Amino acid sequence: MKVFLNGLQRTGTNYVLKLFRQNLPNVEFKDDTHHPYYHKHNLYNFKNPFTDKYPDKILTIIKHPYSWVESICFRNCVDIKRWFPNYYLHNTQDYCGPFQINLKNLCKLYYDFYDTWLKTQQITLIQYERTLTQKDIQREIFKLFNIKPKQITLPKTIPQSDDFVYERKEIYRNYRTQHLNDSQKQIIKECLSKDFLNRIKYRLS
Repeated sequence: MKVFLNGLQRTGTNYVLKLFRQNLPNVEFKDDTHHPYYHKHNLYNFKNPFTDKYPDKILTIIKHPYSWVESICFRNCVDIKRWFPNYYLHNTQDYCGPFQINLKNLCKLYYDFYDTWLKTQQITLIQYERTLTQKDIQREIFKLFNIKPKQITLPKTIPQSDDFVYERKEIYRNYRTQHLNDSQKQIIKECLSKDFLNRIKYRLS
């Protein structure tokens, strides 16, 4: 079985890829495919569809909108500005966090990425928050691959994620925020429709 794993920056793609590779050695996981048009951070382009033969599954990693915005705006924006120049994420006048990210444009990117990928046939959406404990991981693996691993090996280090710490997992699993204020949360609510939130199976408090 060949699996393409994708998601936006700071959603946990490197963590989930390493987690699955360690615990499912007979499954071929890739965050790039042999398809000439796609990298794991690319939006889906309906003019260049995946073939029916490859990959067998698309696992798209998603993080709660509040948690994701905090990861990008307050912890590390990585290469997201350069990767999506048409979204004009850098804004020195109207921004959220020390990296000067425009919040409305960031939410539009979040919406566009997952909205397009959710329209593909092979996709399964995986919430990052459901990959942080032994029981949740076992449940996800069984649901995805019909395999019941007796023991889960958690990654000790994550490629390109120097600030990764398991101590933050309870914050993620309980959808707690550390930096966003009420007005910033309201902007996120206004940018992401209830229909979209239902599709990605998250709620905004």
